[in-house]
Amino acid sequence: MATIRGLYIKAALLATLAFYATDASAQNVMNLRIDTVTANPGATVDVRVLYTFTSTHAHDIHDFNARFLFDTSSSKLVAYILAGTASGDLFDTTGSHTGLLALGNQEINLSDSVLFKIRMTIDSNADTAWIGWDPNWIVFGAGDEGVDTVHQQDGWIRTPKTNHASVRTVERSAGYASIYPNPATDRVTIDAPGYSSDAMVRIVDIAGRVAWSGRLLSGEWNIPQGFPSGMYGVIVNETSLDSKCIGTLLVEPR
Repeated sequence: MATIRGLYIKAALLATLAFYATDASAQNVMNLRIDTVTANPGATVDVRVLYTFTSTHAHDIHDFNARFLFDTSSSKLVAYILAGTASGDLFDTTGSHTGLLALGNQEINLSDSVLFKIRMTIDSNADTAWIGWDPNWIVFGAGDEGVDTVHQQDGWIRTPKTNHASVRTVERSAGYASIYPNPATDRVTIDAPGYSSDAMVRIVDIAGRVAWSGRLLSGEWNIPQGFPSGMYGVIVNETSLDSKCIGTLLVEPR
């Protein structure tokens, strides 16, 4: 648990670094895609999490926190497979039905296009099983690894019974916000370049629960008296944009 907490705190402290240039040509961009595979009802199958990475400046991708959503009535998580993938050398891993936290002391193997695999068993009565990214979680640590923007695409497990016309792909994108001071006790500035002053902001805890939501017209959030200390995710959404801006915040006791 100490290692996991240390990873979260490290990401929060490093989130105080300035937000990288908003020009897409100057960004390190990670494209993540959950593969779509075909299996018979009742079968167990490995679903690949694929990626492409385009870089223009230094990077060190040595940890990630991938969280997922799936229909438990259609499929069941069996395991996460790192061996033989780009993450094969990550040694400190924690997996659950909601996701995978992985940490290493060297960068992932960028020559391998498979980040890791998700082993799933599809229900014997299911015709299709959906696997999606949890939008409330940050895969890479707020700029810590040198990843400026992340695009995510959901995946499917299809069966011979699938109505292919009903299967659609969901794509999401995210950039990183600059949050300071971080850690904070009573007030914090959330700087999300390209977003208007009336964008919606959500503060979520490590279980994905919304601890606070609202609009920050001044870009500042006054942390409510008695707000629990701990690690939080910060999500900035704007209805006129297809993307979101995210970051991490460590709230300390007053």
